[in-house]
Amino acid sequence: MFDQPEVPANACAEVDPSEASLKQLAQQTDDGPFLMLNLLEFAPNGGRERFARYGEVAAKAIRDRGGDVLYVGEPLTGAGVPEAAREGWDRIVCVRYPSRASYLDMQQDPAYRAALPDRRNGLARRMLYVTQAGSRPGEDSDVHFPLERVESTDPNEIFVINMLRFRGPGGLADYARYSHVVGPEIQKRGGSTVLLLRGELPLVSDDFWHEFLLVRYPSLESVMSMMSTDKWQDAAKNRERALHGRGGFPTRPVS
Repeated sequence: MFDQPEVPANACAEVDPSEASLKQLAQQTDDGPFLMLNLLEFAPNGGRERFARYGEVAAKAIRDRGGDVLYVGEPLTGAGVPEAAREGWDRIVCVRYPSRASYLDMQQDPAYRAALPDRRNGLARRMLYVTQAGSRPGEDSDVHFPLERVESTDPNEIFVINMLRFRGPGGLADYARYSHVVGPEIQKRGGSTVLLLRGELPLVSDDFWHEFLLVRYPSLESVMSMMSTDKWQDAAKNRERALHGRGGFPTRPVS
């Protein structure tokens, strides 16, 4: 888990995966479904519209190969949400592919390739990360998180994406202690972890990440009230010891 793949640098500003990173993906064992995590920052002056044109073509190409979009969300804005919480991103997209071969085959699709200029011109930044469904170590090791579509019918619900880089095995143990306290607090407020993903291969990324979590909360207020408690603040000390780096922001589903 803590061995970082040797992938040539391919920064978020590059938007597209490099040939070297795609070659490394092709060399991995093709052992079934995986989830591709996208973070997107739209280019100014029409970037969102250009990316939407690409998105229509990409969605069909994904469906044609048996894939599915599991979650699309955009950062919360407005009162109580600082601009810094967005970390500059405008959208998160989680896509399940049935195999690495299906994703690589899509890269050769003529219609898909014809739409790539709209993606390049539509984005200022992009993070693209190959991930696999994970499970919590220790006492929760029997709890697995399948790659299934995230459903939401409550307009007040939010989904917080968490990006985690641990300080080695000791950091993972510290984070488990944090989760042991905070997990029940989330559940008590009607929340739950809906995706727990192990980072496998950064195709486009400024950083290496060990784990990504998508956590459902009934409202932004429920998150803020939890974080104001002494119990959460004490547990957060373990989180700080656990992590060498972290990121994330609250989102709301979009169709």
